[in-house]
Amino acid sequence: LLMIALMPCAVWGQNLLQNPGFEPPDQGGLADAWANNTWGNCETKFSLDEENPHSGTTCQKIECVRRDDGASQFLQRIKLEAGKYYTVRLWVRASGGVPWVGATLRLVPPPYKAYLRDTIEPGRDWELLEFAGVCMEDVEDAGLFIWFQADGSGTVWVDDASVEAGEPPVVTGPPPEGNVVPNGSLEVEPTRTWDNMG
Repeated sequence: LLMIALMPCAVWGQNLLQNPGFEPPDQGGLADAWANNTWGNCETKFSLDEENPHSGTTCQKIECVRRDDGASQFLQRIKLEAGKYYTVRLWVRASGGVPWVGATLRLVPPPYKAYLRDTIEPGRDWELLEFAGVCMEDVEDAGLFIWFQADGSGTVWVDDASVEAGEPPVVTGPPPEGNVVPNGSLEVEPTRTWDNMG
């Protein structure tokens, strides 16, 4: 994160996704170019919603009717190139029992290796989920996965997704002096500068 803050803006390419705005036609309720990947004991319905899209005429609606385990999930396959700097963006809103919505660039078949991922705690208004990083290997069978695990039931809307590839940014200024980790030697009470992640 520190390195990114010191970098100039990277040069971005075009959106790698097809039908990123979730416009018609649809197949089984999912916008063309996207595929259902729901797993576990999780009843999920997909549809294109004309009410309150972020842009365009429709957005993708994902309704988890009932969930005991697993996740409501869908994807679009893409290829990843080693050394490229990828930025993922999608607009999300939700209602009902949806504590978070996640997105990841990962390998489609087992072992499902994830290369970039992040989550957002969505509200009823559109919010942007955005994250970025470098992929360290060529991946022919990768995909952008979007998923959530409802607390019983809940609905998510997604619109205007993008995956853009650029060249990795380069540090132009002098490197920082000293240890960039606050209290790296743990000389004071841990709760003052470190968080318990357990």
